[in-house]
Amino acid sequence: MKLSVPALAPILSLLSGCIINLNTDGGDEVNGDGDGDGDSSSTTDTSTTANDEITTSATDSGTDTGAEEFCGLSEGPAEPWIKLAQGGVEIIDQGPVSLECGGQGSFMIRFNVAMGGFVPMDPDVPVHVVLDVEGYNLGPNGHFAESDYTVFVGCCSDDYNSYDYCYYDPLLVTMFPPDAIPDLEVLHGLPGTLTLTLTANDQEVDQVIPVEMWAMPDETWDFCNYGYYGTGYGSGYGYTGGYATGTTGYAIEPQGIASLPIPLD
Repeated sequence: MKLSVPALAPILSLLSGCIINLNTDGGDEVNGDGDGDGDSSSTTDTSTTANDEITTSATDSGTDTGAEEFCGLSEGPAEPWIKLAQGGVEIIDQGPVSLECGGQGSFMIRFNVAMGGFVPMDPDVPVHVVLDVEGYNLGPNGHFAESDYTVFVGCCSDDYNSYDYCYYDPLLVTMFPPDAIPDLEVLHGLPGTLTLTLTANDQEVDQVIPVEMWAMPDETWDFCNYGYYGTGYGSGYGYTGGYATGTTGYAIEPQGIASLPIPLD
């Protein structure tokens, strides 16, 4: 049956007060509250990057609130969680923790960080990492190494003048061994304990992981062993004075005294 325009008029008057716009492009969006003025919109956008990090923003209810985007959160459990990894391998119970030579010439232990299960109130999330090694807890607080970090889980900007510009990897935690260990190879195979504390807003998440230290020298260690302030190539990374005579580098001659010594009473 075909209806004429006059016959459709009563139906159109009923439909004009309720307009529903279904957006099928992946961002669930509903416009209209039944009074015909379309004065409310709610949009939540969630996308997953290739490395399983989540880009998400808070819900915008009709006004521009400057919602924070988070690119440093990963998929996982619904409760707050944190994981550390080295070389793409997660640190697990009895797993290795490797010492390496950093690009600035110092030995270090570096971890990549992954976390999720919560929406932080601030893009700088506090993370406390402690590493204890049996017999070598020579750090200032009685640990082998300790680090307080704020891991930036926001989205980095390409603009150098922007607040959220990142000139380093924001999902990286770096720790340094004690200076009092002259030969770091003694750490290889020793048991250790890695303790993580994630502060997810007002909730603290603790994780204790028994680990095994891995300190096997390779060709990359030569750079840190050179000892710019040490005793020459292959002599350890400690600060033991100037270059020694007969080694790679320049020998530092003793400085002469330009005046007579001060007499003692």
